[in-house]
Amino acid sequence: MHMPIYMDLHLLPGINAEDAADAHFLDVKSQDQHGCKCFTYWVDKEQGQVFCLIEAPSRENVAELHRKSHGFVPHKIIEVAPDFVRSFLGRITDPEHAKKNDKDLLLIDDPAFRVILLVALPDPVLQQEQYGVSLAQQYITQQNQFIREQIAKHNGKEVVYAGNSMLGSFVNGSHALAAAREILAYGKEKQQSFSINLHAGSPVDTQDTLFGETLQLLERMSKWVKPLGIAVTPAVKKLLSKELLHKADPDMFVLDQKDEDLLANWVNALDSYHTTEKQVADYARLANMSTSQLYRNTLRLTGLSPNELLQKYRLQKATQLMKEKKLSIAEIAFNCGFSSASYFTKCFRKAFGVLPLAYMDRL
Repeated sequence: MHMPIYMDLHLLPGINAEDAADAHFLDVKSQDQHGCKCFTYWVDKEQGQVFCLIEAPSRENVAELHRKSHGFVPHKIIEVAPDFVRSFLGRITDPEHAKKNDKDLLLIDDPAFRVILLVALPDPVLQQEQYGVSLAQQYITQQNQFIREQIAKHNGKEVVYAGNSMLGSFVNGSHALAAAREILAYGKEKQQSFSINLHAGSPVDTQDTLFGETLQLLERMSKWVKPLGIAVTPAVKKLLSKELLHKADPDMFVLDQKDEDLLANWVNALDSYHTTEKQVADYARLANMSTSQLYRNTLRLTGLSPNELLQKYRLQKATQLMKEKKLSIAEIAFNCGFSSASYFTKCFRKAFGVLPLAYMDRL
């Protein structure tokens, strides 16, 4: 029976490849005493971070191994799936071409920081309603294949991802942007609306899943940032030259930190209060803004007024519940904050061009 596999984060300002190699050697030397197996590690010198991949009976064993072998106790430890690690970072063992130092230790100078491309695709159910099942399936197959090809063409790794999105992991920000531009051009040519988003981060952060914060923001961007083309976060902007990313580009939407904060505050508020009778002024207080500030910033970021955004949020929640196939239309309407099933049906049809029952039938 296989043990869990963990990735940990060490915050070590000033760390270099030699220091990391020495520490890893000590871990491997002591691993059997703690029931562990050390697979490999990554070093991000600029961020002063080291990430270790270790098979172990528990997080406590990982922490104790590090504490006893060299004293660098992890800042955080999360359980991971090896295939998920490989798809994001390209490997789960030591890199094949790493050089050795004069102690015969591998010098792994390989960062774990990645630029992540998320392409949110059109709803396949609505595509079937629009084109018919056979033609919709043909379009979906073609678009998915094209996106896969662009990720690979620009030195990215496709990440298997739940939901109606495709995900690519890139070491180089300019490569990720080049892939995004080609995918956008394809969407325009095929008259398909893709939400294309770029963010960057490290594999272990404040959440308990691999690239948790990065993926959370990308998901929020794909749902709420207005579809101008390619949305880019400040983390990615720092990696790109002014020639690649400039304000005159009509296909680019560059978020700033205030946009990220607003998105987080808005979605957290909607998660908690979308079924209540709270007014826009209440949401403004939750987002730490005046009502006029909330309206202005929400319209700029999402293309929707606060009331329109609330309506869209409730409808998206409804489609999620429909896919679970556990509740009736009336129950879904109530759970998503609609006053009646008939009003929900009216709003759903206006937004998606299909009745809720017809949508459920196609799932």
